[in-house]
Amino acid sequence: MDFQQRPGGKTGSGGVDSSDESNRDRRERLRQLPLEIININKDPYFMKKHLGSYECKLCLTLHNNEESYLAHTQGKKQQTNLAR
Repeated sequence: MDFQQRPGGKTGSGGVDSSDESNRDRRERLRQLPLEIININKDPYFMKKHLGSYECKLCLTLHNNEESYLAHTQGKKQQTNLAR
């Protein structure tokens, strides 16, 4: 069977990802990237709570996941508290 004439597909490519699959893969890659670059465990203000949430000890803010905490560390509130 010749698959070269099908739109968007090449022989041996396994088909074309749907937009949902490609978005899911992209979000997963973007989620893993900061975790590889920044080691949260060395952050003196990072604290994991017993219920699975995370807390910034400097700003006393709660975060549901590590990505939210990493976004917080780049934010205005964290930067102003670090400047004190």
